[in-house]
Amino acid sequence: PTISKNVRPPATRIKSRLPTTKSQTVPRSTTSCSDGTEDSCQLCCANVAIYEYDPCRHCPMCGECFAKLTEQQHEECIICCRSATINSRVAAATNHQVILVDQTQEFLDKSLNIIETSLKRIVKKKFDKDQANGEKYLNDIRSRIKTSLDVKDAVKSTDIIIEAIIENLEIKQALFKQIDQIAPKHTIFTSNTSSLPITEIARDVHRQDRFGGLHFFNPVPVMKLLEVIRTSSTSDETYQAMLNFGKELGKTTVSCKDTPGFIVNRLLIPYHAEAVRMIERGDATPEDIDTAMKLGAGYPMGPIELMDYVGLDTSKFISDGWQKRYPDEPTFRTTDLINKLVSEGKFGRKTGAGFYKYSK
Repeated sequence: PTISKNVRPPATRIKSRLPTTKSQTVPRSTTSCSDGTEDSCQLCCANVAIYEYDPCRHCPMCGECFAKLTEQQHEECIICCRSATINSRVAAATNHQVILVDQTQEFLDKSLNIIETSLKRIVKKKFDKDQANGEKYLNDIRSRIKTSLDVKDAVKSTDIIIEAIIENLEIKQALFKQIDQIAPKHTIFTSNTSSLPITEIARDVHRQDRFGGLHFFNPVPVMKLLEVIRTSSTSDETYQAMLNFGKELGKTTVSCKDTPGFIVNRLLIPYHAEAVRMIERGDATPEDIDTAMKLGAGYPMGPIELMDYVGLDTSKFISDGWQKRYPDEPTFRTTDLINKLVSEGKFGRKTGAGFYKYSK
């Protein structure tokens, strides 16, 4: 069976871009984990996370927990990597042997607790009248997930590695350079990055033909899409193996070359930016833009609503990265209004204000 690995490098933190103030208004999430949703707060497990957010950009939490973070916590990874954790659960649930790798035992324990909580909700929903089979289902998946603090030891027997760490190019490069020297020759390397070039991540890896991208969408157990990214060096064999792996996980796979943002974000970020430019020019109000796209294009959310939901800081983070790499591409430029709102600490729903205001 395929062995999926999720690995993180030695601790290197990025600074949070959120000002920490006691007066900050953060909306409270109102949906309980007990309703069967997968995107629960990774700190309290009692509310649904407003969106994927924390200083390492992988550990989502609800507004109530986010408001309680201290200044020091804003500069640390609060909890384990959500993507790696839930990817592990999905892989194990589809009969893959999994080794989840992290920096500390505390991170690993929290990862296992998240997986356990998620699985128990499924058991309660699917095996409500069949407790015996529910317990068997739970134990089968538990038995396929192992943990490790030693990256070098963990990758010695891998078939596929899924990296889901901090969105920092240098750290990702260093990680893959390290494991490239140890992993078996047949091992496929993949990154779950949403915005960094796969080719650049693979720069120091010798097995360029066995490197690609697997971009999952949160919440992973619910979202069916998986973007499969092929670089100019990815072999046909590796590409087909990634597609097959995605289908084994129950995902609908789409293929894309190693272009900025792949398919979804490449279309989404410029679309959002143009909506903001319409506001800057006075062409239309945020409310009318959202109403027009919902009723005219059939979108479930308008672009301004969605930006507030995702987080204006997240949109700026992606756009700034693209603009730095492609300075002559006008569609990648961050708008002045987004820069202004982020500088004021108005990130959207998670801070209580963005383009719209949100009450507790």
